[in-house]
Amino acid sequence: MTQNQKRLQTRGFVVHKELGFTFIETILTLFLLSLLTSMAIPTITTVATHLEIGHIREQLMHQVSLAQQVALSQEKKVTVHFSSDQVTWGTNDQKHRVWKLDPDYQLKSNYPNGVLQFHTTGQSRGGTIFLFHQGALITTLQIQVASGRVTWEESDVP
Repeated sequence: MTQNQKRLQTRGFVVHKELGFTFIETILTLFLLSLLTSMAIPTITTVATHLEIGHIREQLMHQVSLAQQVALSQEKKVTVHFSSDQVTWGTNDQKHRVWKLDPDYQLKSNYPNGVLQFHTTGQSRGGTIFLFHQGALITTLQIQVASGRVTWEESDVP
């Protein structure tokens, strides 16, 4: 006798105690697991989208702040160019730095020709940068007049 097959003696009959699950129990368990998973997937994708948007917003803010810091530390004018798919910046005598966006995202700004300039004091003209995801506005970044400080406002994200 093995441990898996314990025999019980009941009124002359030998009864085997079987260990394991029936087919119906297994199917029911798999159904419930798939139901719970199907309810969780939309939540997981929403969280992932919010994280990705937050990361891109932080990167954009970082690029603008870094350009301002370079203007202050090197005491040179730094020009930041915003196009729909990338941000480039640098001084006249320094190689420009490029930060490219994912193809699902687009940038627009209210700066003339998409150009923001930080003076040697770190000051700039105020303006707004709009970040779109698949055509929908998701974040607005404001660059404050004179100080060049970057703040943001989140739009309703699907």
